[in-house]
Amino acid sequence: MLGTNDLKAKYLPSPEVICQRMRDLVKITKALCSEYSPNGTKILVMVPAIPKRHAIYEDYHYDSLEPFARELVTLYETMSRQEEVYFLDASKHLESSELDGAHFEASVHLNFGEVVFNKMNDIFNN
Repeated sequence: MLGTNDLKAKYLPSPEVICQRMRDLVKITKALCSEYSPNGTKILVMVPAIPKRHAIYEDYHYDSLEPFARELVTLYETMSRQEEVYFLDASKHLESSELDGAHFEASVHLNFGEVVFNKMNDIFNN
């Protein structure tokens, strides 16, 4: 699950560039693993949860934060289909903490762990 830190203003992000970086990572992973996994590498791409505006993290580009993060959902899903890898929209299962707007409460980690566990079971049992 990559992309949240890419939304920091100092990186001058665009959702398309963030997605291309993820695509590059997927391609590198496929290439590196092809030697060891002749039946294909199983890769799960997860789009991050939508961060909330919070004073602690003023280095995020807040004017575009939510629209950029929402656009990543569509871009990551499309890229995952194109690259024939698995996809999970974490934003459907996670909500950022009110404490800092970016991280998650312990109970959310536990619940999301179950979501990822179930997704991995589906991937490896099909």
